Amino acid sequence: MISDQKTAYLASTPDSHDYVRFWIDNRFDGMECLSARYRSHRYAPHIHDTYAIGVILSGAEAFRYRGGEHVATPGQVVCVNPFEPHDGRPVDDGFGYKMLYPSRELIGELASQIAERPLEAPIIREAVIEDPLLARAFTSLHLLMEDQAPRLQIDVHFTDTLSLLLRRHADFNCPARQLGRESQTIAKARSFIDDCYMEDVSLEDLANVTSLSRFHFLRAFRKETGTTPHAYITARRISRAKELLQKKTSISQIALECGFFDQSHFSRTFKAWTGVTPASYRKGSNFLQDAA
Repeated sequence: MISDQKTAYLASTPDSHDYVRFWIDNRFDGMECLSARYRSHRYAPHIHDTYAIGVILSGAEAFRYRGGEHVATPGQVVCVNPFEPHDGRPVDDGFGYKMLYPSRELIGELASQIAERPLEAPIIREAVIEDPLLARAFTSLHLLMEDQAPRLQIDVHFTDTLSLLLRRHADFNCPARQLGRESQTIAKARSFIDDCYMEDVSLEDLANVTSLSRFHFLRAFRKETGTTPHAYITARRISRAKELLQKKTSISQIALECGFFDQSHFSRTFKAWTGVTPASYRKGSNFLQDAA
């Protein structure tokens, strides 16, 4: 039985040099939370339907994002907007960081409160932010959440910290990418993927759905969604797997239901995208259900 939040995350990973803490905070719209030290783990190119916001504590992380190469070092804040392809890897001896993954709805609501008018979720302008006050605030917030501080204390720090980020570094006139506004042709392909993500869908299948050539479909999909069909279908599979991991479905059954070749393929892909294993994700998810 899990006794506290500090045991709700994976204490070991396939590489003993990597260390991960993971949990989900349902008070903030099911927000995923991660504290990790990676020396060997490399994130595969992937996307989130949430923001990815964190602070580097030690070492350095390199990542490709928006056509550029970025390196984040201690005291810097890293931000990736929803549905923006990116990867991540350690530099030299690795890096330690703390991350939060707030939803578009959560950030959009906070942005609307700041502006005192309805707003969509804004875009964070910088991938790597040099802002010592924000970095300290974010680190303090994350530690309070890890230590299970009083709820009101966490709520206040969360609002203050995310408000500071938005006021200083968000572009309220440029909303973050939200799928569902692409052209009707690509929307049809995305709907097809949503219905058949567990199957072995081919590029030809998608091109046929849209009545485009494979070349033109691929260009159009990238232009409209900001990512590739393969990345999108993998994101859909990972999203569904996260839902099933919060239930009692076996990991081998989840792998098959979500369209992976086998459990090994599922575990490798899941960790490459999320930084934690499926078993680790389940532990973090189940802790909050037990504590509710």
